[in-house]
Amino acid sequence: MEFVADKWNIQFYHIPSSFASQKIRDSVERENNSLWLKMDTINGPNSYSRFRKNFSNEFKNIQKAYDLFESNRSIKKIQEKIKQNNEDFLSDLNKSNGNGKYYWILYALNKEKYPKKLWQPQYEIEVDIKTLKCKILLIK
Repeated sequence: MEFVADKWNIQFYHIPSSFASQKIRDSVERENNSLWLKMDTINGPNSYSRFRKNFSNEFKNIQKAYDLFESNRSIKKIQEKIKQNNEDFLSDLNKSNGNGKYYWILYALNKEKYPKKLWQPQYEIEVDIKTLKCKILLIK
């Protein structure tokens, strides 16, 4: 959602609905409605609908990129290599160039050997949904 919000020059604040009373949720909804009316004057009519459509399209693109990431054999081999070194790994969608390329960072950590150490970035992985290819870059 942040990628779309950046394009629209807006900022999101996530509040779990289970922690907010109905009164607070109603207040937020009223405020959001008035802000979208102001957005209509800046970005033209139906800003909210266009934003939701942008969001939906971006979400679909991220899902395509994620599926490519998860099915890539080279990435799986790297993950297996990390596991063989008694390390755990995690991946984090880091950024998008806005033109069909998404970038993940692959982190590794040996929790037994370094229990208080932070996750270390190992690779940046570019996933291009237009060419359906992944490019793996070693982070030094």
